[in-house]
Amino acid sequence: RNENAIYSQLSHMKLENRCNFVKEKILKSKPASNTDLDDKDADFWYARGSRLVNSTSNNTYGDRTISEEPFLCFQKAIDKDPTFMKAHLGIAVGHYNAKRYWDALEVIKSAIKLDKYFADFWYLRAMISERLNQYEDVVNCYLFAYDLESLSKKDKATMIEKYVQAKQKLNQSK
Repeated sequence: RNENAIYSQLSHMKLENRCNFVKEKILKSKPASNTDLDDKDADFWYARGSRLVNSTSNNTYGDRTISEEPFLCFQKAIDKDPTFMKAHLGIAVGHYNAKRYWDALEVIKSAIKLDKYFADFWYLRAMISERLNQYEDVVNCYLFAYDLESLSKKDKATMIEKYVQAKQKLNQSK
């Protein structure tokens, strides 16, 4: 949005007090400098990246593309806290959504080295591997995810169902 147009419209409508309030609120919400942004923690950067992923996807020439800004935010979160698994997942999901499956798989594999018990990594890795027709990896991912103690009964049921489907696809591909 063009802030000046908003201010102009508010002023034109004789809402100068409201206009000044809005201006003040916007100025307060903006960091005073890059240093202020650098002081933000990993949660801030993760939340910002998540919002941007949801608001910047578009269709270009029939391909779904994602702005690079969310990736930068997720990377900033990782720079602040290398063990912030959701930020790693955010980058991988962004690549997956942009159909950059090999990039997504690379991110997931390196993140699994940091925390192999984060179930979402295994689920996404299985989805990626399925897109790449790597059914043996799909089977192994669902099996590993099923064995994680952090999963609910419902999630375990989903994992075993997905495992059975992947096993069937693996057998058909042989």
